[in-house]
Amino acid sequence: MNEKEIINEAVRRAQEVGRKKGLKIGQTVAHPSDRMTYELYSVDGEMAIVGLDAKKSPSGRKIKKQFPLGELFDPNDARKLLNTVLEDDLNRNAPPGIGVMVIDL
Repeated sequence: MNEKEIINEAVRRAQEVGRKKGLKIGQTVAHPSDRMTYELYSVDGEMAIVGLDAKKSPSGRKIKKQFPLGELFDPNDARKLLNTVLEDDLNRNAPPGIGVMVIDL
């Protein structure tokens, strides 16, 4: 797997965690099509309203966006899952009998 594939897989797994455990109002969330993180404001059916207060916004203005709830994820979960995805990939390609473990320094 290349770097982009590893990141995409970590995001996919984080989305799965979000769907299983649920996301809470006020939680920091992200969407794969957007580089920013947002606060989850509300949920209406399968759609989520996310945003940033003006104080936290890079533009200094309040931001509100709408995304499908199932596509959102906790960026902290994705960060934690990156190592798992990397380990899985390295172990898949390791010689028989050799295991690989990724350690944060």
